[in-house]
Amino acid sequence: MSVTTTEILTKTGNETRDDKAKNSQLFAGIVGKELVKFEIDCGATCNVIPINLLNPDTPIERTKKVLIMYNKTKLHPLGKCKVKVRNPRNQKLYRLEFVVVNEDCKLPLLGRETSEAMKLIKVQFENILAIDSIVTKEEPSQCELTIEQIKKEFGDVFTGDGCLEGEYRIKIDERVEPAKLPK
Repeated sequence: MSVTTTEILTKTGNETRDDKAKNSQLFAGIVGKELVKFEIDCGATCNVIPINLLNPDTPIERTKKVLIMYNKTKLHPLGKCKVKVRNPRNQKLYRLEFVVVNEDCKLPLLGRETSEAMKLIKVQFENILAIDSIVTKEEPSQCELTIEQIKKEFGDVFTGDGCLEGEYRIKIDERVEPAKLPK
């Protein structure tokens, strides 16, 4: 799981075009009776909300998730919860799962999956050049290799069952507790 966060800069009278573009990625949703600004983060794999924006009666479940930020720092959330969010533009009501954090962040995040489901963003897959040559019909440039060229040049890597010759004994430290990674 990865979450991308951005710094919120203090507003001055001298906003650049980039500042206005960043501000346009906000979504105003109604949580309870309050209008809350959410940041649309298409790089996030989950929704994140600070605990101070939740109703005190909102039940928070335990979670084993750990948030990994764009700079590889880890954040252990308080838990997860379900929150009803209404889009005031079309009046649709959504019941969204959020990861709850204790951080002092001003804006909750809507991740990519939620943003697409709410039709706030749309990925134009036809404009994305995929690595898999089956997906794209476009010819590679001179510096790019085709799948066929890679298989021809590095064919030995793609043969066999992936086993190394000989035997190897793995030494396991019995004092270390095994970790279960999230799916």
